[in-house]
Amino acid sequence: MQAVLAAALAMAVNGAPNSDPTNLTMKTQVRPILSDGRLAGCAAEFSVIHTRLDGQASDTVGLSGSVTVQPSAAGEPVMVLKVRAVGPDGRSRPLAAAGLVTGESTNGADLVSSQAADPGALTSIYRLRNASLSALASFTASEALNGYYSVKAGQPAARFTADFRVARLDPAASDQDLTSGAGAQFNRCLARLLQP
Repeated sequence: MQAVLAAALAMAVNGAPNSDPTNLTMKTQVRPILSDGRLAGCAAEFSVIHTRLDGQASDTVGLSGSVTVQPSAAGEPVMVLKVRAVGPDGRSRPLAAAGLVTGESTNGADLVSSQAADPGALTSIYRLRNASLSALASFTASEALNGYYSVKAGQPAARFTADFRVARLDPAASDQDLTSGAGAQFNRCLARLLQP
């Protein structure tokens, strides 16, 4: 964990993508989801080391997950957000809530259901409306996916950012592979998926 944070500090000095040491993007990928050779969804996958700073205390967690747009059982497109949290000790941390953020607004009003998935993971299904569409539009324009999570119900949510300009970070070498066009790639996939 110390090597990862040292790499983040080195990049912050250089002003490169991934320059916020409290939101260190380890890996991102945008990919189509295929079923029987046909496009069935569009996914943006991420892995972030997030340090939550609360006054004098700090808490570091590894967040991994995905945002997927796919048809629901009824055929209506929905957004599925899956987030998994792991503490520095390697143990999963169950999440009470997770969602996307645009500015100071969340997509909570679009929530259909949320349930625990794999150990430490939370899967939330959102209607593809208003705030969720705004969050996806912000992601495709900025190539930064802004989200929030809460470990305990009623606890203030922590905000995180996955920088999709970073394809992969190698903390041992203080090096990162950069990419461009993740937002445009996700947008093209959505246009194909949602065409009548």
